[in-house]
Amino acid sequence: MDEGGEILSSILQSDDEELEVDIEVMDFLKLIQCLVDAEVAFVNAALTDPIDDPNEKDPSTLQEAKSSIYWTYWLAAIYEELESLKAKGVYNEVNELPSG
Repeated sequence: MDEGGEILSSILQSDDEELEVDIEVMDFLKLIQCLVDAEVAFVNAALTDPIDDPNEKDPSTLQEAKSSIYWTYWLAAIYEELESLKAKGVYNEVNELPSG
C-alpha cells in the first residue's frame, strides 16, 4: 500500500462520528492522489466490466442514465465514446453554438 493508502486507511479506521484530521500538506496531496487513483480504477473497471443485470435496460435519455444505479458505468462509456470520436476527427469542440 502506498503512503496515500496508508493515510486513508488510518483515517477510515476511526470510530468517531465526526472526524478531524491534522495532516501535513504533502500527506494531504498523497491522500488526494490516492482518492483520484481509486476513482480512476473504478471508472476503468466500469469500462471493462459488463453490467450483469437482466432487469436493467439501456436508458433512452441522459436523465434515465443519471437516475440509474449504473450511472458511473454510463458516464464512463459516454466519455470513452466521445474521446474515440474526437480522436477520429468526427467532430470539433466549440465554445459556443452559432445563433439559430
